[in-house]
Amino acid sequence: NDDFALTISSGALPQIIPFTATFTAAGGYTKQISIEISLSPQVLLVDDDDGIVNVEGYYKDAFNVLGVVYDQWDHTLRKTPPLNILQQYKAVVWLCEWAFPALDSSDRAVLTSYLNGGGRLFLSGQDIGWDLADPSGTEYDASAGTSKIFFENYLKSHFVSDDAGIDSLTGVNNDPIGNGLIIKRFQPSRDPSEQYPDVVDPVNGSTSIFNYPTGGHAGAIQYDGAYKLVYFAFGGFESITDVQKRYTVMNRVLGWLDNTITRVDFNQQNDIIKSFHLFQNYPNPFNPATTITYSIPKESHVTLTVIDILGREIRTLVNEVKSTGSYQINFNASQIASGIYFYKLKAVNYIDVKKMVLLK
Repeated sequence: NDDFALTISSGALPQIIPFTATFTAAGGYTKQISIEISLSPQVLLVDDDDGIVNVEGYYKDAFNVLGVVYDQWDHTLRKTPPLNILQQYKAVVWLCEWAFPALDSSDRAVLTSYLNGGGRLFLSGQDIGWDLADPSGTEYDASAGTSKIFFENYLKSHFVSDDAGIDSLTGVNNDPIGNGLIIKRFQPSRDPSEQYPDVVDPVNGSTSIFNYPTGGHAGAIQYDGAYKLVYFAFGGFESITDVQKRYTVMNRVLGWLDNTITRVDFNQQNDIIKSFHLFQNYPNPFNPATTITYSIPKESHVTLTVIDILGREIRTLVNEVKSTGSYQINFNASQIASGIYFYKLKAVNYIDVKKMVLLK
């Protein structure tokens, strides 16, 4: 029952330190515990997905690439973070993925207090607007319509429609986040029939960041007034399909919310990717082609293979030494049958496998 204490130098620089402890005892008992210790975190990541389709890895990967030190709050396990926790950080990044309710009454109450106190929030997720502001939304119904008041007064958005029917958006000229960017979106690990990019209009002092190419409506807005807000209505941050553009967007969002958040020079991002990472392919399901993205933190011999449901390797996509960086590989499955397949990345001691579905 003795306490286990770690001591960290008072002069240590802000960083995330991976730590593994191995405990052994008589009789052959052994247990290994791995944790990450955040030193001087500046951003709180509120992980508010459904706990089944987990997308926090997209955010953590961007933070790691940018050198941002963060803490993570698991909403599924710990429920709504209290106000005093939110106020400890320079910015709060709140992901909703495609979970319902998007923001329940407790979430809205704490965010109201946080924003009234001058908070800095980046909120993203699919169908937040529909859930809060459309009469058919589950939270709209549960709240007798009061969630719509929060949506318009605090998220500074007017809900237009549930599905833009378009998978691309264009950044607004001279906007500090969207300028010069054209992005494609697809909510990862969701079927094509489960894509619902909300359409909104900026209201109550907000402005557009990204607009849909037709209709003159917005897919993302920002507000700079009594508080600072970035809200992605087109889907989660994770739905931006190009990994380099995701990094660019996160860098701009955090810099706009609070330019004192410590970040590395994004132009040097290839030098500071800190971990191996294999992303979910896009689109998924697919027919006949899909894109697989991976990142490596150091020069390594990399193999990327496609495996069928019986464990047989049917295609080698990469088998060579790669330098530090992020890579995208197109896999064309026009010559193979419909079904469930897996793709496996191996590099040094890192191995990861993800599932993809080919539907013809």
